[in-house]
Amino acid sequence: MSAKDNVVTVGGEPRIDFLPPEIRQKKQTRRTIRGLVMLVIVVIAVCVAGYAATTTLAIASQVNLDIERDRTTELLRQQSEYSEARSVSATVEAAKDARLVASAPEVLWVPYLAAVVQTLPGDGVITNVSIDSVTAIEAPPVPKEGVEAPRTGTIVLTGNFASLSDIAAWLENVESLRGFAGYTISQAQLDEAARYTIELSLHLDEGASELLYFESSAGEGESGEGESADGESGEEVQQ
Repeated sequence: MSAKDNVVTVGGEPRIDFLPPEIRQKKQTRRTIRGLVMLVIVVIAVCVAGYAATTTLAIASQVNLDIERDRTTELLRQQSEYSEARSVSATVEAAKDARLVASAPEVLWVPYLAAVVQTLPGDGVITNVSIDSVTAIEAPPVPKEGVEAPRTGTIVLTGNFASLSDIAAWLENVESLRGFAGYTISQAQLDEAARYTIELSLHLDEGASELLYFESSAGEGESGEGESADGESGEEVQQ
């Protein structure tokens, strides 16, 4: 190892700075200004990018809003086209409901009276018929006995029979009629032909109603609808 290598250098190479402190301060100031300018440029760039993104989102939202608004306007226009159809449909449904209510207490009197005639025994005849029934807007009369079903109609029949046993058989037969709710009878009168005449008030409940337009009677025919036996008093019905 040489003696040169054993020399210890203290403080490094000697240098002398001949620049005045003012110049060194100016350099430092310029570097600081450049840093600030770059920072301002970065901030401005970020602000511009944020503004551009916000503007883009606002424009896209406005476009979507306009599309949905146009769609709503079109749906309202289409809805207005079918308003008449909905009105007609509602009117039809209301008419169906009214028909059900109006027809609920209705009895087809011609076939029902035919069934009454079938209950006559022997050579018994019905010489007079009158009918009193409730309508859809009338409440059925309340029976005297609370356990009885409300009566929806009464048929007053005048019958002529050859014997008292025929009268008893007839009274038994009418109890099997549909909608039978009870009866009242007058005292039997013996006429000149040795025949007995009685007046029978046959009371009916809701079971006698046809319910033509209800699902429970959908299979029944509607022929004879609306027929009534009112005004048939005095007409003779014979088996």
